[in-house]
Amino acid sequence: LFPDYPNTYINLSNVYRLKGLYSLAIETILKCPNTDLPQYWFSLSRLNLETGNINDACTNSLRAVVKLHEYDPSIMKESFHYGQAFYDSMNTMYYTTTGGATLLDFLYTDTPLLTEKIIFNLHKSYTDQPYKFLKSRKNITRIGIVSEAFRDNAVIQVVLPILKVLYEEQKIEVYGYYLSSDVTQDELSPSIMRLFTKAYNYKFNKNTKEIVEQMKVDTLDVLIGIDGNTFNKKTIPLFQHRIAPVQIDAWGYPFSTGIANIDYKIVDSITDTTNEYYTERLIMMGRCFLVWEPPCVFTPTKEQKKQFVCNNFYKKLNKTTLTLWKRILEKSGVPLVIKEPPEYYKKIIEECLGEQYSLVRYSKRKDSYSDYFEELSQSKVYLDPVTYNGTISLLNALYCNVNVVTLTGNTHRSRVGTSILTAIDHRSGIATTEDEYINKAIEAINGETDNVREKLLESCIF
Repeated sequence: LFPDYPNTYINLSNVYRLKGLYSLAIETILKCPNTDLPQYWFSLSRLNLETGNINDACTNSLRAVVKLHEYDPSIMKESFHYGQAFYDSMNTMYYTTTGGATLLDFLYTDTPLLTEKIIFNLHKSYTDQPYKFLKSRKNITRIGIVSEAFRDNAVIQVVLPILKVLYEEQKIEVYGYYLSSDVTQDELSPSIMRLFTKAYNYKFNKNTKEIVEQMKVDTLDVLIGIDGNTFNKKTIPLFQHRIAPVQIDAWGYPFSTGIANIDYKIVDSITDTTNEYYTERLIMMGRCFLVWEPPCVFTPTKEQKKQFVCNNFYKKLNKTTLTLWKRILEKSGVPLVIKEPPEYYKKIIEECLGEQYSLVRYSKRKDSYSDYFEELSQSKVYLDPVTYNGTISLLNALYCNVNVVTLTGNTHRSRVGTSILTAIDHRSGIATTEDEYINKAIEAINGETDNVREKLLESCIF
């Protein structure tokens, strides 16, 4: 062990860890004289993980990513170390839950260790290739849409009305490409599949070259991606081949893709006030960056109960959101209905809410959208997660005439709620501070039900 060579402490600690001598491993690594090394924090997080200290493992793995960024930012252009650092970190965080992670998982976290700049650099470093130019054609006649799968899911509710205009009114040929290796014909959305001139299914584990060659044969004028980095880089590599003169990322991913060969990102002037952390050029829509069509026709008929609801993916319910909800539940004493999360996340929710956890009611997954809407419509106020807003979940709530309260943040993903409520002219549900968010939630649960459904149906979104 040489003080001038701190890696020797880390290396010896790793040897002890591999041999199962955890006490010696921890004792050795804590003697390391240089804690600015990313390797120090990665090794310590791995020790935390293997000894069952999950919280410290998460924190220390994130510290490693931050240190790597501070230590040598140039590393992201020179090697894959930066990207590997990301995956080591995220796999540590979700080791016991998802068995892996994607770039999207960084957007769920509310830790101050991760700045927008670091998240942006992670996106650029792990996916980027040099920009390629392809001359545009005079007329747009063929558009390609690429996704992991065209299932009947949330994003399809936004894509469907766009495709109807392109195919039925503009008479543009639309080609669909989906890459899921496990999707069945029954899982595909019939509403969207009928709008494709042609649809191709390429299994993700197939050679990318085959997919790219077919896309080039189709001579696309525009290629649109609706997944971004959601599905662990399934669709993103296709764009790096510069298949179409114009390539766009739209609707499904609330951050830059980090890809030089994706030309545009569809946003609006409320979701995005700066293009600082985008590799894409921003297409600023006039009122709202999306339109929406409900998955089924539904009219609320049952009387609403005095209860809050949030039907979002559980990872959006981070510590910042849960801390604010705790204050709301303390003041109101009103139940909160949320989608049932995995068992490990129930413990996180209980820890954050404390005594107010007794007010939580878990909702089971429904077999149909009509059953889902029926249950949703019985709640009075939808609480929007604050650092990563709902999108389709929020629109579903409005459609069921459930009042919405959102808090305006500083990023695209924390301003979607504000964009939607502004577009339907329901500004009374928009808060700009945490205290205002809490007060508006209390006022909404105790006040008269506003007809937000009618506002939605009369808006530019519907």
